[in-house]
Amino acid sequence: MYHKHQFSGITSYCDEHEHSYCSESTIALDKSSHLHYLKGVTSFSNGHCHSYCIVSEEDIEIPGGGHVHLYKGVTDVCEGHTHHITGYTYTA
Repeated sequence: MYHKHQFSGITSYCDEHEHSYCSESTIALDKSSHLHYLKGVTSFSNGHCHSYCIVSEEDIEIPGGGHVHLYKGVTDVCEGHTHHITGYTYTA
């Protein structure tokens, strides 16, 4: 079987603003020790938006069933700066 994860959050604060983001990961096989790609475009803020494409860390099992993934990355450069994106996916 296959699965994917939803994820959302707020970027780091830079140049007096931040962006929100919300998307779904790529699909992966239901097996231990797997990763997902997380890509998307942030909200439009301060006259621009940023794109991102990052790879999650391996799955973290949740007591009672399911798992999440930690993700950490940086957006592309736009208007001379980047933002950091960090969080956990929702449970799958």
